Amino acid sequence: MIRQNIFLTVDIVLFSKIENKLNFLLIKRRHEPFLHEFALPGGFVETLESLKDCAYRELKEETNIEKVDLKIFAIYDDPARDPRGRVVSVVFIGQVDIQKLHMKAGSDAIAAEWMDLDEINKTKLAFDHNKIIYDVIKSKI
Repeated sequence: MIRQNIFLTVDIVLFSKIENKLNFLLIKRRHEPFLHEFALPGGFVETLESLKDCAYRELKEETNIEKVDLKIFAIYDDPARDPRGRVVSVVFIGQVDIQKLHMKAGSDAIAAEWMDLDEINKTKLAFDHNKIIYDVIKSKI
């Protein structure tokens, strides 16, 4: 058996209702892979960092959003989900009130914006993020 390097990440699905439409927070990536493409906020877990701490750190770094309630939703471990190698992601979800948030793109993001489901259906998101969003919707959030 060959051992492989497996990397651990978190992805964050924040959603809100805007004019009776379900909207999701996305960032436009500043780095490869998927440069300039939309993705869920998230990133690699640092040494000695808990998964939840990582989720809050990445959300703050990429969108300036903090103090939201996040819960673990699912784990995504398809060996081909990331072109950089084997990456397992723990996905967190949270429902928020957009009126109470101050959002702006941060260090790893060119932009941060809300996208409704109609727009997401027309957009190829980075990695397996379309699937993650559809799974969240199917879970009857």
